[in-house]
Amino acid sequence: MNWRNRYRPSADATLVLASTALVLVLMLFTGLYLVWDRWQKYEAALEAIEPRVARLAGILVARDDIASTLDATRVRAAAYAYPHTLDPARVASELQSRVRDVFQGAGMSVQGSQQMPPRSAPDHQEIALVVNAQGGLPELEAALRTLRTLSPRLRIESITLQPSIIRTSARLRQPVGGRNPPQMLSVQIRLVANRLTSP
Repeated sequence: MNWRNRYRPSADATLVLASTALVLVLMLFTGLYLVWDRWQKYEAALEAIEPRVARLAGILVARDDIASTLDATRVRAAAYAYPHTLDPARVASELQSRVRDVFQGAGMSVQGSQQMPPRSAPDHQEIALVVNAQGGLPELEAALRTLRTLSPRLRIESITLQPSIIRTSARLRQPVGGRNPPQMLSVQIRLVANRLTSP
């Protein structure tokens, strides 16, 4: 008997050996595929995160510029709106007091003023006030000029002017020194102030 025949595996042993080798090769390829798939997902996640990281790095680099711009914006917003820290009722009463003072300081008589319910916008509240006053056209012009200088700024939403009927005697309605008596106006003006709702 020759040593080659003696160590020659049988057909069953060859089949078992080939099957085992095939299973091991399949397991190796499956393992390699899983590692490759995991690596591809990792690369895709890195590519998705990279722009965000770059954006955050840019924000960190520009932090001082962003802070100074934000402060400047807050200062500008203070000229146009009341801060969010003030209660809307307090803003409305302060607005009412200031506007009444402006009209009375201009020489007009204030018949009444009414605070309107606040209207909400995405980033602020609009607080409205309706003022009824009476006076001459020069006094109204002076009051409107003064309203333009107030800070935070006010917006005139509507204004209604009507001439007032002054009941006087015929003698007083005659021109005095070539001048007619001044025409009085009844004014209803709706003013709106803004109040920020967030810092």
